[in-house]
Amino acid sequence: ATSTEFNDFILRKGDNIADKVSKNMMLKLQVDKSTCFVGEPVVATYKLYTRLKSDSKLTGNPSFNGFSVIDLTNHDLNDYTREKLNGREYNVYTIRKAQLYPLQPGEAELEPAELENNIQFLKEEYAGNDLAGFFDDLALQTLPADALLNQTVSLVSNKATVTVKALPEQGKPEGFSGAVGNFTMNAALLKNSFPANETGKLQVMITGNGNLQLLTAPVITWPLGIDAFEPETGESLNKAMVPVYGRKVFEYGFSADKPGTYIIPAINFSYFDPVSGTYKSTGSKQLTVTVTNAVAGASKPGGMMNKREPVS
Repeated sequence: ATSTEFNDFILRKGDNIADKVSKNMMLKLQVDKSTCFVGEPVVATYKLYTRLKSDSKLTGNPSFNGFSVIDLTNHDLNDYTREKLNGREYNVYTIRKAQLYPLQPGEAELEPAELENNIQFLKEEYAGNDLAGFFDDLALQTLPADALLNQTVSLVSNKATVTVKALPEQGKPEGFSGAVGNFTMNAALLKNSFPANETGKLQVMITGNGNLQLLTAPVITWPLGIDAFEPETGESLNKAMVPVYGRKVFEYGFSADKPGTYIIPAINFSYFDPVSGTYKSTGSKQLTVTVTNAVAGASKPGGMMNKREPVS
């Protein structure tokens, strides 16, 4: 229910309902920026400004084609804040809020949202001194049926256009795979030494903030004589933060037929930093693994390991 100090819900003789609604209720789309780079999030917020009592439901929910979408909406639509608009105070409800990561350059249009509102007006002749009671559903039951007028009104928000800039070609590192944000990368072997018929594991962890949900496994240049399997992916992301913050872990299983010392070259990871507008690199040092003689009676790795595990 809406709070009580507005009395715009009182319907006076000669009031035009459509004018009354448009003056006291509006749906607005606000974006936190009008230009951004591919992969840099835009926060879109659809807000209902109202001085009326209504039940509202979202009938047109934007789909945000061309974006990777992470919803930020708090599902309790009874929470509201107070804001001034054109010198008048309103109760403001966040209908939908999302962080949007553009996937390609160009003019990206954010569609309007549509909200159906069942508004209750109290006729002037029934408006006693106790207006607070109007917001109390028990008090409503004691009013005669014709004291209230219900009106269903659809509100449509504005649209918004965001100019999405392509990532610059100049200075784009070889092997750049679309990471936008600010990251660090670490790589480590779970064991530096293992027998020839067992499986070694290499773990690469990328930490930071940006379009982590879209990051793919770094390509590793494996030395001759090593068989590597499809990496498994794990993530721990805080999607309530803008940009998303957290870490993504890629675990690569690998094996070697012959004993020996193998060197895995340094692994590079490059990303675009939208704040400075430049590409940056982070990476790991080269890693050395020792493969010892096979242990008698142990089975050779492979087979099932080549199957890609489903990413949960």
